[in-house]
Amino acid sequence: MSDLARRSGEVFRQIFHIYRRWWMYILPFAALLLIPVDLINSLIDDQIRSLPDGTFTDWLEISALAGASASTSLVGQVFLAGAIGLSLLHTHDGNPPKLRWLSRHINYWRLIGVDLLYLLIVVLGWMLLIIPGLLAMIFFSLAGPVVEIEEKGVRAALVRSFRLVRRDFWLVFWVLLLTQLGGYYVGSAVRDLVVSLFGEEHLVEAVAEGAASVFIEPLFAIATVLLTMKLTGRKPPPVAAPHQPAS
Repeated sequence: MSDLARRSGEVFRQIFHIYRRWWMYILPFAALLLIPVDLINSLIDDQIRSLPDGTFTDWLEISALAGASASTSLVGQVFLAGAIGLSLLHTHDGNPPKLRWLSRHINYWRLIGVDLLYLLIVVLGWMLLIIPGLLAMIFFSLAGPVVEIEEKGVRAALVRSFRLVRRDFWLVFWVLLLTQLGGYYVGSAVRDLVVSLFGEEHLVEAVAEGAASVFIEPLFAIATVLLTMKLTGRKPPPVAAPHQPAS
């Protein structure tokens, strides 16, 4: 087994370990963040389907909307990653902090600023075709956790993310790409199952996509937190079993 495969496997084991033990804490917060984003994505997808595709201008508009649709999901993920990063820094006997404590201490404005700039950079990258958009997603993906773990400002967090990813690009690339692809295919399977059971109504599809996002996308957020800790020389704290009460 190559060193890269071994290190990637260690990160994936940590991702699923944290998710399995903290799912009751993570999923309500994910629902609050991701369901509104999925509704926005649904509106963007409707707009894409209504556009013609015959001229170069139409193609540019469709490409921009497709990039926006792919990128808006990152908004909730960045904020969720910041919240998980803050939670892992303030565990108590392996338990996450209470949501009330988290709501008072999270850096809302910095994370919103990072969200907006990250979204803008990635959308511009997608408009320049797939590779620049993908690279932008990878290089700036750690900015949310950096805000909370290292208490950086908006610009400093994006710069820090770029430098951290550059240290070990292929580790970050494969962990995030496989997490995103895995989440996409599992989410698509869940959506197709719900649609097959309840019909192809637009509302059913939107609810199915939202439910899939709530369960799947926290894996990406946890991945960015763990990669940030690994690249900054921090070890993730032990996390308690799910039956233990939160402190």
